[in-house]
Amino acid sequence: MFVTLQATGEDVLAPLSRVCEWASGQGFVVQAEHLLIAGVPVQLLPAYNPLVEAALATARRHDYAGVPVRVVDPEHLVAVALHAGGARRRERAWQLLEVGAVERGRLRQVLTTHAIAAKIPDDA
Repeated sequence: MFVTLQATGEDVLAPLSRVCEWASGQGFVVQAEHLLIAGVPVQLLPAYNPLVEAALATARRHDYAGVPVRVVDPEHLVAVALHAGGARRRERAWQLLEVGAVERGRLRQVLTTHAIAAKIPDDA
């Protein structure tokens, strides 16, 4: 899960440690770099570039077991994976394309906006 928090000074991770301290005090289990929320391991990551910030700004609202949540759209998920690189991330991006979860025109627009060089076929 990407989050936007106000960092103070040079330490961009300091706000995350405060969130973990708060969560622990509220009874959430902190396990390695994850918080267990309703039994689901959630990793908090700072929004580290304009692409991730845009992904958060356009996140869609959903209902998860009666709890409102915001979820990054598949186009931004693919763009973040392609930008980060690595075989496993490219495989996950391709899987989203294969199942038809991605609107390819919108994905191409996101890739162009953030100068990510990737060819997206019209079919997967």
